[in-house]
Amino acid sequence: NCKEVNTLTLSVPVLLVPVQQFLVGWGDEYEYEEEDQETVTEPVPGVTTRLCDYDRCRHGQRPCAELQLLAGPSNPCLCPGMADEDAPPDPPQLLPPTTITDSSAQLHWCEPLSTVRGYRLLLSNDGPAHRPDGPPLAPDARLHTLTGLRSATAYRVCVEAFNAAGQSRRLEGVAPRSSPERRHLDGPGLELGPCRRFTTKPSRYTVAAVGASGLLALLLVAVAAGACCRRAQPSTRGRHVLSCCDVSVTLPPSL
Repeated sequence: NCKEVNTLTLSVPVLLVPVQQFLVGWGDEYEYEEEDQETVTEPVPGVTTRLCDYDRCRHGQRPCAELQLLAGPSNPCLCPGMADEDAPPDPPQLLPPTTITDSSAQLHWCEPLSTVRGYRLLLSNDGPAHRPDGPPLAPDARLHTLTGLRSATAYRVCVEAFNAAGQSRRLEGVAPRSSPERRHLDGPGLELGPCRRFTTKPSRYTVAAVGASGLLALLLVAVAAGACCRRAQPSTRGRHVLSCCDVSVTLPPSL
């Protein structure tokens, strides 16, 4: 019996050896994982992070798919994500008019992140109803000049995008800062929306006529005042009475 106990006692260190090896191996594996976390991964061949030279606010901008074809496989680029044509496009972003005269206004807008087949401009000056201003514009259009406007008149204009699924909504307001429309446009703080209000300038002929009328009236007043001031009547009491256009001015006697 004593020999059996000694045998069991001697076998205990033998059983502990594999346990120690397991712990050491686990520690090596943990240290190896730490090295992986600090290692900088190399770029994958054939994958690019370069964006295409595509500006959603640029007039005459080529479609981004064409830019990718022109770049070729040797110099690939990425396009912004666009919604498919199975849904109506999002509203474009109409910027403040750049040039306003007495009869025209130049508009500038940015393309939404949607598939667009064309644009329509809707104009109103007597209420919420809008009428189309001219034929539809091409999908690469970003600029248009409204002509034939009345001077000194307030207008409301909206730009509407359309595709096979329908047209965008006509909303008026400011897009929140967290919206995709504001994040994808340069110049933070811009008021974004498809509609704008503006007022044309007064007609230059009207301004010239008003100026000429004012100048003529001033000349007439000056001539009348000069003629009246010549009518000085001396008084025997040492006073001088000036009567100009039925207005009498009494001067004190001179010392």
